[in-house]
Amino acid sequence: MKLATEHSIPFKSHLFPKYKILGTPWYSEWVTKESENLSSNLFWISFWGIIIHVMHFFFVDMPAGKIPVDLWIKYRFGIAGFCLISAIYYHKVKSTNLTTYRFLAFSVLTACCYFQGQTILWWPGTPFFFSFILAFLGVIALRLSLPVAVLFNVFWAGIQIPPMVATNVPNHLIVSYLMVGIFVSILSRLTYAREIKYFIREKEYTDMQRKNIELTLEFSNQIQAFLPKEIVKRINRQMTEKKMSVVQSIDEILRPRTIPIACLYSDIRNYTSKSKDLNFIRESAIAEIKQLNNPIEEMGGIPRKIGDLLFAYFDSKSKELNVVRSLIAAMEVLEINQNLNQLKSETSKIIRKVIITSGDAVCGNLGSHDSGVEITALGSPVNLAARIDELTKNPFFKEILGAQNVILSSETWHAIQPMLANVTMKIIRLSDYNVIIRDFESEKEIVLIEASVAMQKTILIAFQKRFQKNNEIEVAA
Repeated sequence: MKLATEHSIPFKSHLFPKYKILGTPWYSEWVTKESENLSSNLFWISFWGIIIHVMHFFFVDMPAGKIPVDLWIKYRFGIAGFCLISAIYYHKVKSTNLTTYRFLAFSVLTACCYFQGQTILWWPGTPFFFSFILAFLGVIALRLSLPVAVLFNVFWAGIQIPPMVATNVPNHLIVSYLMVGIFVSILSRLTYAREIKYFIREKEYTDMQRKNIELTLEFSNQIQAFLPKEIVKRINRQMTEKKMSVVQSIDEILRPRTIPIACLYSDIRNYTSKSKDLNFIRESAIAEIKQLNNPIEEMGGIPRKIGDLLFAYFDSKSKELNVVRSLIAAMEVLEINQNLNQLKSETSKIIRKVIITSGDAVCGNLGSHDSGVEITALGSPVNLAARIDELTKNPFFKEILGAQNVILSSETWHAIQPMLANVTMKIIRLSDYNVIIRDFESEKEIVLIEASVAMQKTILIAFQKRFQKNNEIEVAA
């Protein structure tokens, strides 16, 4: 990103780098930062000015026998006093008016340079090159633009040249040191332009990152509206812990994998005939399906909406945990269904059977990026649930199953039986009724657990004892 000031006045912006940032959104922030840097520079040069002048008197002037002593005392301690005032000022006072903020330091540095020149007259043999060093340090401390730095360097060196001439310092040395001082000042102040350039780049990069973050959050929020809550939680965790982008996190979380799951499966009885009445769909079916998803998502389930079918899978690392979560969700589903039916007419009531199966399945996004996200599970547990549901539609089983029973496959029940030893359940041996589960002839029984408030409490207590105390609640990422 190139700024207009760089194109329209390139020469001016190189001589006066401030023009590169003038008019940008970051100008006031740069002025504040520049004020802090300037304050720090001037405090420390003033502080060392005190130390150097005081120490110079005791360790150089006195041993060298410089006279008159009172002159050197007034000079050294007078300049140290100026530096002390300067140090206190720049430590206490902060200002974004950089021109006036520099004035005290400029005055002190001018006094230092002037009296440094006078020392050449006061004591023969005083090294004259200190004059040029002071001028150079002043340019650095005041953080001046290139032309102003050259001007100040010439001024501060210039007020010290008459004493050099008076003490017969060779002209070629004066000119040589002056040119070197100007050259070094130019080199040093080129960094000023780079500082501003890097500051602009940093701000551009920060702004770009902020915009990317805003776009990412906006994109993330839009995506979340179409994804199950549990998937969204996992995506956010992936972004936070592994610093992945939204797209990378989605790809990783929804990557198809074979994992142990528990399935919750429930459809509406006689839906085909009832759905001929659109009022039934709008006022009864849709409203109920929305509410029934809540307990599933609260228990960490991943629901999938397929017409009237309420389907969800639970995919934590523990098979037991999957089954218990699905069982608790199933009982709440039946309770909500029962409560809603009490408010409806006989023809609007919704009858459901809730089935839970478990086993290994392939889960994740089984669609494609081109055709859309299709989060689902494929495998025996899903197929078995559909076949058990088919069996429950047999008129012979209506009285046996009851309205408020959760139906578990045999393997699913045995996964949690040790934990729920005190739970009342009913085993239905299929051979007693001379029926089989289509495509799953090896399944010999199903288990019924009554969905009641008391049963929910019993299972929740067992759930807390078994999992929460052992910190086994985390779902598979």
